[in-house]
Amino acid sequence: ELLENAELSGFDMLINATPLGTLGNFENLSVADAERLRGIRLVYDLVYNPAETVLLREARAAGAETLGGLEMLIA
Repeated sequence: ELLENAELSGFDMLINATPLGTLGNFENLSVADAERLRGIRLVYDLVYNPAETVLLREARAAGAETLGGLEMLIA
């Protein structure tokens, strides 16, 4: 399930620890789109390949600050 029924309003942060967005079969998938991410202040996508995921693009479109998985990998 792609958080289709989850209520995201009221959360400040969303962390993606799933393979959705990972290069290959999941590359074009995201746990949520920009509309559902509105109001969330920070989106942290632990996927590091590719560095720019659909989720990160959607989060920026929703006005959220973003962090990608590469930052965590090399930290």
